[in-house]
Amino acid sequence: MVAARLPVEDLEKHPQLGYVAREETFQSKKNLRQGQESINSKIALLKNALVESQVDPAQTSAALELITDEAKKLRDEAEEHKINVAQTNAFVTHDDLDGSLVEQVAELQNDIKRRSVELISQSLQSMPSQLPTTLDEQQTLLEDMEIKKQNLQNLISSMNDAPAAEELKQKSEWDLSRIKDLLQQLGSAVGDKLAALAAFNAARREAEEKAPDHHG
Repeated sequence: MVAARLPVEDLEKHPQLGYVAREETFQSKKNLRQGQESINSKIALLKNALVESQVDPAQTSAALELITDEAKKLRDEAEEHKINVAQTNAFVTHDDLDGSLVEQVAELQNDIKRRSVELISQSLQSMPSQLPTTLDEQQTLLEDMEIKKQNLQNLISSMNDAPAAEELKQKSEWDLSRIKDLLQQLGSAVGDKLAALAAFNAARREAEEKAPDHHG
């Protein structure tokens, strides 16, 4: 490793050190290329999974949750790769490396958030104008709305202040306002105690879904 940091003139005086430096340079570039290829492959897989998640509406929510988790891991991997590129020695050129991997993953994450918001919006639009009449149905809907509220709040808090995210944030906040109105109506219908229980159950379900062993 020391040889790779020596000045060029020292390497010219010591051919063996020059050979070691070239070997280290070759291995560094090889590792960086392999890391880049791995990240690019995972980006493509997640993009494809995001498209396929829309095929079966019944599975979309669970698929988006899994894709969100994988994209977060990939963002960490891309950040680490970027650091590794910056820390390589001066003999390693980066002309053949893609410097936009972190930005590509961030864009993918925004696409996932957008799809998650669209899914919630679609479910709100498909709801009947009248609230259910039975207590069981009202309580089920109440818990569902609590989960949607928490999901939207998490999405909004994770959105950055970039202009591209502003429209999505506004849409999310509008949907959140609508959900809160529905929760108020349902709370009046089922009573305060059942409404509190529904909120507790929704929070518990969300915690269980985020547990480390949730995805096997």
